[in-house]
Amino acid sequence: MLIFSELETGTLDLRLDFYGYEDCLPDQFFGPAIRENYVLHYITEGKGYLEYKEQKIPLQKGDLFLLIPGEVTYYFADNQTPWSYYWLGISGIKA
Repeated sequence: MLIFSELETGTLDLRLDFYGYEDCLPDQFFGPAIRENYVLHYITEGKGYLEYKEQKIPLQKGDLFLLIPGEVTYYFADNQTPWSYYWLGISGIKA
């Protein structure tokens, strides 16, 4: 299942740009990509990995990870126990 929505709030201080939820398939990946905003992920089930600055970081249910604007990131679901997660895209001068 994939749920995704983009928002336009008109504020400059702190803005929720988009949010979503996904049940990933084994080895499903995103990236490498460079984001224009912060993207916070919360893992609700399963396992996966974040590759950041040449490190492979294992993540699992209950973990959070944050993508930083302007930095290359790549992340992927475990091939045996793929993750499910929610995400929030946040921007603004107070982000």
